[in-house]
Amino acid sequence: MKDILQQLRDELEKVKSADDLAILWRKYLGKKEGIIKGIMKELGMLSTAEKKVKGPAIQEMAQKAKDLLNNKEEELKAGKLEKDLG
Repeated sequence: MKDILQQLRDELEKVKSADDLAILWRKYLGKKEGIIKGIMKELGMLSTAEKKVKGPAIQEMAQKAKDLLNNKEEELKAGKLEKDLG
């Protein structure tokens, strides 16, 4: 799971536009093809004991991914505002 977050961080460094960010959002958190959403769906197939162990870790990973994506969005907005004011 750390590999997924590291991959997201690496890809976020290359994001230059809101369109690029939207693509990453779908890739990681999209309802149909999102990597993390796919992992979350697999939880339904696990035993109750496994869900209790893996569920919180997956939820934490999803939240960290959302935070990373939201931070990049704010960074892009701030950069656009600076450009518009400058």
